[in-house]
Amino acid sequence: MIASCLGSVGRSSKARRALFLFNRFSCARSGTTSLLSASKPACTREPFGLKLASPTPSLVIRGMSSAAAASSDGTAIGAAQPARGAKSTRPRGRPRKLATQDAAVQGDGSTMTPAQTAKPAPKGRKSGRKATGHQALYHSNKLRQLLVVPSTAPHCHSWALRSLDGLAGHAVILRMAANKPDAKSKSPRKKKSVAKPDPDAVQADAVAEGVGEGVAPAPAPKRRKKAEAPPPAVVYSTDMRPARLQKDQRINIVSWNVCSLPVLLRKDPEALTRLVEAEDVDVICLQETKLQGKATEATEELLGLLGWQCIWSCSTARLGYSGTAIFCRARFKPLLSTYGIGDAELDQEGRTITAEFPGFHLVNVYTPNAGEGLKRLDYRIKQWDVKFAEYVAKLSKTKPVVCCGDLNCAHHPIDIHSPKTNKKSAGFTQEERDSFGTNLLGRGLVDTFRRQYPEIAGYTWWSRRLKCREKNKGWRLDYFLVSEPLMPQVYDCYHLPSVDGSDHCPVGIVLRKGMP
Repeated sequence: MIASCLGSVGRSSKARRALFLFNRFSCARSGTTSLLSASKPACTREPFGLKLASPTPSLVIRGMSSAAAASSDGTAIGAAQPARGAKSTRPRGRPRKLATQDAAVQGDGSTMTPAQTAKPAPKGRKSGRKATGHQALYHSNKLRQLLVVPSTAPHCHSWALRSLDGLAGHAVILRMAANKPDAKSKSPRKKKSVAKPDPDAVQADAVAEGVGEGVAPAPAPKRRKKAEAPPPAVVYSTDMRPARLQKDQRINIVSWNVCSLPVLLRKDPEALTRLVEAEDVDVICLQETKLQGKATEATEELLGLLGWQCIWSCSTARLGYSGTAIFCRARFKPLLSTYGIGDAELDQEGRTITAEFPGFHLVNVYTPNAGEGLKRLDYRIKQWDVKFAEYVAKLSKTKPVVCCGDLNCAHHPIDIHSPKTNKKSAGFTQEERDSFGTNLLGRGLVDTFRRQYPEIAGYTWWSRRLKCREKNKGWRLDYFLVSEPLMPQVYDCYHLPSVDGSDHCPVGIVLRKGMP
């Protein structure tokens, strides 16, 4: 059966398919049952090729219509004539005849000696290589039986059917590795041999260079080990906060980007009042209120902050965009409040409010975002950052400054959960980070949270996608920056990640009373 033969053919799917078609075609022509049989070769290598031991390996395709006979020169095997009128399918050109040192097996089971089949051996694929042990190629217009001889060529390690043109005028090459009958069909590439250095030659070179006899050569440089990933940073928790001070000993300021105050109040009307009561807040600074003109009065009624002073700064360039606000208790009313930073073009979006208190200037700011595709990056770092830094430096000449709000920049890699994948994202570009360090921190302001928690990761903004807040994959974009002379009065800088209602969380600072 053909199934019994396919096991000896090997794992080459092309050879299996070709033999199957050849066998079926032979059956149709001869009207007989065709069988494929092969005996497993037993062989040993000798200096001049492969010498076969018994039993002699053979592969015979049976079921042909006539007995086979081979000529003395090995050019024809089989004697049956094709039917009259049949068109010859002989391929164009004269095929090569390869010599073999192996014993050839005829269709009737008898063998042909190497002397009978010997032909001038062609050169190998590479110049200068002897073509020993190649398979024999037999071609005849009257071929009706297939003969296969074993080969020991390095690349002949599996069965491979090269061509099969029918019963008349065809050339067949089958390759068999007598020593590796079960090898894979794909021939492995030879490994390049690397010459090992001669110890005597190495010693001679060392002596010639003046190293001295008996001195061992320098050891080969060791491979660098991959840098170990840094341990995950400790995440901020409200449990880290110190004990609270008495009311008469401190002032508590909270900053929150509410991402549209009307939407927040619509979802949770008591969001701000609950925050004020829980933290006993004295001053609230809001960013991105998105309110216009008359809407502020109605919003004050919804807030329910009776007795509080409300200061609004709305965008005039675009309706329902940006905007900031400051709410102060009656006992902490500011001495003076101003809007903007003194630049008419930059003040159109209502991004800054300044409230002057007896001991410091409080600046509430909503820094422009570089935008999608970094469209506003130049505007951010070349105009806004420069002008705002000059404004803060001017205020600090009279009193210390407390600057709070959404500054839209994660300054350090620890301030973002995935720094490697966000190097070109708005808020974490190298240009924004450098501008943040030069224009703000480089002019006497201190990042209070990072000063208090140098190795703590605390995020204040989370994307609304993919449940980033639940996984705590966020950014630290909200800050409290204070002048260096005011740092001794900073008691605590904290985040409130459990307060919901916006994609940002509130951040706060506690200052001791008795400030200069």
